[in-house]
Amino acid sequence: MKSMKIFYMAVATIVLLSAHNNIYAQLQSKINFAFGVVTTDILGDNPAKKPMVATNTSQDAVTGGSFKYTQPGLRLKTTYIIEEMPNLRFQGNIDYLFFGGKERVVINSKIVHYLTHDINIASLGFGAEYVWADLDFANAKLYSGINILLSSFHNIGAEIYEDYLELPQFSQTKKLPSKDAALRLGGTVKLIGVEGRLRQNFFVNTGVSIGSLNLIGRDDARGELLTPLALLETGESMVNILQVYISLQYNM
Repeated sequence: MKSMKIFYMAVATIVLLSAHNNIYAQLQSKINFAFGVVTTDILGDNPAKKPMVATNTSQDAVTGGSFKYTQPGLRLKTTYIIEEMPNLRFQGNIDYLFFGGKERVVINSKIVHYLTHDINIASLGFGAEYVWADLDFANAKLYSGINILLSSFHNIGAEIYEDYLELPQFSQTKKLPSKDAALRLGGTVKLIGVEGRLRQNFFVNTGVSIGSLNLIGRDDARGELLTPLALLETGESMVNILQVYISLQYNM
């Protein structure tokens, strides 16, 4: 898909640039590596949080994304600390999020529909962090920061499983026509991060961020960013998020 090709090209470019400057960077800075989990919650009244099957018949009823609960993901992060300015850090991260929604709709006493909706999100992030407090125990630090995100929305799929309770031979799965993959530019603000030593060079790094997945690149013709169908949709609204992460960090 075109959006995934662009995303992979961006990742490859960053890797090449990092390799080119690797020796120079090591002479002047320290590098930390971290890997862990990140969870994402959609904020506000975005259609992505609403049910796929409309719960009312009013004119503003929509086909939602069914992502009302916390969505899981993985994060790989690298932090560069310049020795002359130890409180100012530059960081890059790669996130891979797994959005999934499920619903059960009872049609009658003999037929039940099971609906699923899935989207994978690969994000490439760049940003800066500032340490504003050094605590007296476990080499702990408190920091905040900002991050720019280039995100690819792909592996989009939705389906309905019709379960005939008394006639299982008629049960079947129907795939819904999925939306095209998409590429969006967004950003987050790290409200607070906490870094503390576990043992020797190993640290735990955790924090909370808020932001948006689609500050730039919204496409009204495609409809909402995180819903399966464009039915009754007239545009793409902002998808604001809350993220919580925890990772194991190794300090070089």
